[in-house]
Amino acid sequence: MVFIIFIVSGLFNATGIGGGSLFVAYLISVLKYPTKTAIGISYSVLFGGSLAKTSFSIRLRNDESKKPLINYDVAMILIPAMLVGSIVGLYLNEMFPDLLILMVMTILLLLALFKIYKKAVNRRLQEIEENKKEKKMVRGDTDL
Repeated sequence: MVFIIFIVSGLFNATGIGGGSLFVAYLISVLKYPTKTAIGISYSVLFGGSLAKTSFSIRLRNDESKKPLINYDVAMILIPAMLVGSIVGLYLNEMFPDLLILMVMTILLLLALFKIYKKAVNRRLQEIEENKKEKKMVRGDTDL
């Protein structure tokens, strides 16, 4: 179990998606944890991954501008809002039953999945169009 979560967490952090909702789904469906326990474990895994990613990224700089990769101005705006959202989420997690929390998480995960799918399809269509233009330019066609 720990090895699988370690590997998956590394993959999610490498791609920048975190994967909290997927961890919760895995912990509930495969390992049979109660919803609230799975959420707590997921927070711990995400915190560890975020800490590792931040400690690695803090030294990195943009190649062209030599500025840090982390935009600290944006972080100063987002972090207080995230903390307030976390506190509200903790209270809601205690107030509502497991089934309602699970239903809301499922709906949010499906909405995110739909949005990601739509974005992937649009990106693929753009790539196909760009490839067609490149092929025309290589062949010497002038009417684009």
